[in-house]
This record gives sequence, structure tokens and C-alpha cells, in this order.
Amino acid sequence: WYQRRVAITAGMVSENPVKEHRGIPKAIFLEDVDGYMAKDTQRTAADVLKEFDEQLQKYKYMELNLIQRKKRLKAQVPDIEKTLEIVRHMLNKKEKSTDCDSALIPLLL
Repeated sequence: WYQRRVAITAGMVSENPVKEHRGIPKAIFLEDVDGYMAKDTQRTAADVLKEFDEQLQKYKYMELNLIQRKKRLKAQVPDIEKTLEIVRHMLNKKEKSTDCDSALIPLLL
């Protein structure tokens, strides 16, 4: 569990994080935790874990936003398909005849 957590958040903690899609840093796996901790002797393990926890929360927030966006876009698919079907129908009618009558129905709000 600890190694997985370090792997998820290590990309955000490094000085030059590797950027991926939409500015989300790529997670880097830390093979040598002792070596990583030895680089900066002023930080304690609790400080590093706090940073990792903060980064993990940021990843979870980004994930939640992406999941919500995906649901919203999936909900729009039926409407887009209906609109596409109407456009295709109108194009077929236009090809068959040059006259295209449309009736506008006023909406009362």
C-alpha cells in the first residue's frame, strides 16, 4: 500500500515533474525510498507523507472531475445522435427536392 501511494504521488513532489495529458503529472515509482529521503535531510518522513497525501487528494479530485465530465458527455450522446439523424434526414430531403418547407412553432413560456 505504501509503495503504491508513493508511486501515485512521486511525480508531483519532484522538482521537475513530467507533464502528461492536460497538465496532469505522470506518476513516478520510487524504488529507493531511503535514497529519496536522503536527498533532503531537512524534511522529516511526516513532512514527505503530508506532501504525498496532498498530492493524492489532488489526483482524486482530478479523477472525480474527469468521471463527472465523462458522465455528462455520455448523457449528451442520445441528443447528439438525434440531432445527427435529423440533419441527415434534412439532407436527404434536400437532395430529393429543392423545396424545403419548415414550420416554426412559437413557444409560449
